[in-house]
Amino acid sequence: MDHLEPIPLWTLVANIKQEISYGEGKMETHKGSKQFSPGTKVYIIDWYAGMCQAITVIGLSRDTKKINYDCYTGRMDRKLPRQVMLQP
Repeated sequence: MDHLEPIPLWTLVANIKQEISYGEGKMETHKGSKQFSPGTKVYIIDWYAGMCQAITVIGLSRDTKKINYDCYTGRMDRKLPRQVMLQP
C-alpha cells in the first residue's frame, strides 16, 4: 500500500436524530444538533464500551457541508452498525 493512500478503518456509524429534546424538563425540541443536520451520518472515532457522556465524531457540517470533527453529547439513532471508513 502506498503511503499516500487512505488506510481503511473499522468504526461505528450513527445518524443524528431528527428531533432532539432540550431545556427544562426536555419540553422543547429542535431539529438535529447545533453542528449537524438531522439524519447526518457520523463516524464515531474515539469511543470505548460503556462511554456515555461525550463521543468524538466526524461528519458533514450543518452550515458549510465540509467535514467537521466534534465532541458530540447529543442523542443519535439507536442503530450503530460497523462500517469501513475510507472517506467521511
